[in-house]
Amino acid sequence: MFDHNITTLKGICAGVLADGELNQDEAEFLLTYLSTAPASFLEKYPANILADRLVISLEDGLLDNDEMHDLLKILLDIINGIEPKTGINSDKTVNIPGLFDDCNIEFEQRTFVVTGTFETASRGEIEKFIQSKGGLVNKKTVTKVTDYVVVGGIVSKDWVAGNYGRKIEQAVKYRDQGLPVKILSENHWLSINTH
Repeated sequence: MFDHNITTLKGICAGVLADGELNQDEAEFLLTYLSTAPASFLEKYPANILADRLVISLEDGLLDNDEMHDLLKILLDIINGIEPKTGINSDKTVNIPGLFDDCNIEFEQRTFVVTGTFETASRGEIEKFIQSKGGLVNKKTVTKVTDYVVVGGIVSKDWVAGNYGRKIEQAVKYRDQGLPVKILSENHWLSINTH
């Protein structure tokens, strides 16, 4: 039964993305479809991740650009059969020694770049939290004045080919040059900011 459901979901995702975009009506349609799926299907990837992200993205009644881009990435991964590696113990990126920093986070007047797909929130929600603490958010790229790069825990096997892979590479380059940029995993971010 799971194979039939995943095949159907892949077909729906492909149809939704036929024009290369995702709009509010399409996101609501996907959420309605998933709400009628069997519970056993919704407990497994990719339905669990997609359903959770749709609920979070649509809870305010408006699909913003950040939410749309997060959902597009998830839909493309579903269509392409890419299974994410989730959590700090299985992040594809964790296999690179010394990638993530284990440090305290200062917010006031510090510059953050938020990248990747997050298990626990949308990028927009994390950016709003940073700003509420007095931090600054650069939505474009890592620069020499970036203090922190926060990396989402859902990382595909091909993470280096994605936009967030380039941001990580740039942060590592600056860090190797002696600049004080810190690269934070989603799990570390949560451990610091949920106390």
